Amino acid sequence: MVIMTNTFRDPNGTLREHGGEFAAETHSPAAVALAFAPAPGEIVASFNDEEAGPVRIVASDEGAGVYEFQAFDGNVTFDVEEDDATVDEIRVAGAAAYDADVYGQRGLGLYDLTANDRDDLIDGYLASMLWTATDEEGNELGKGRTTADFTDEAVASAKEDLDGFVAGNWGLVQRYLTEGRSYADLGHDFNLTRNGHGVNFRDRGLGELGEHLADMARPAGGVFVYVGDDGKLHSQG
Repeated sequence: MVIMTNTFRDPNGTLREHGGEFAAETHSPAAVALAFAPAPGEIVASFNDEEAGPVRIVASDEGAGVYEFQAFDGNVTFDVEEDDATVDEIRVAGAAAYDADVYGQRGLGLYDLTANDRDDLIDGYLASMLWTATDEEGNELGKGRTTADFTDEAVASAKEDLDGFVAGNWGLVQRYLTEGRSYADLGHDFNLTRNGHGVNFRDRGLGELGEHLADMARPAGGVFVYVGDDGKLHSQG
């Protein structure tokens, strides 16, 4: 389990604030103390819960120590009395307040892509990487190149990241596809979101669905694309 706080590392490894929007610095879930007083509406944690699926814990506007456990099947308000509660303790309290019998057990769902779906997913992701990649001077690396210029290692890494994202968020992915989006779109939006580009899952007119997908994609972290001595496109991240 990975717990999210209100900071994150960019692709260069720099620790950054994110102005109350979702961003992540990954920590062990054991003891992450809240070193800040979250403002109403601020996201305290975002993760996959075994029963609720992808959820967020958000500071409530009802007062200090009051939070909302937000899932697609319903929101639950709960109290945490300890002022020095860790993020993990808050997460556990939220999960305990969530009643699967009332809201329905979602879990992580099944992961069942056809070969064509998976090809579309990877092609959309690599095309987006190619389109957005620049060198240190801001020159576009995609000019005169195609996705065939990525190394086998870069493609294998992309497949692993995409498999993890889709498998861990299967319910969200299925809702995304019912909104007229495709697997190629999913790969494209995953790349844009994980790398912190201005257009991402939140900008597709999907409402809370887009917010949840963005929450799940951001912790994947950024991927740096560069041209190796072999003239091929490599990735690191």
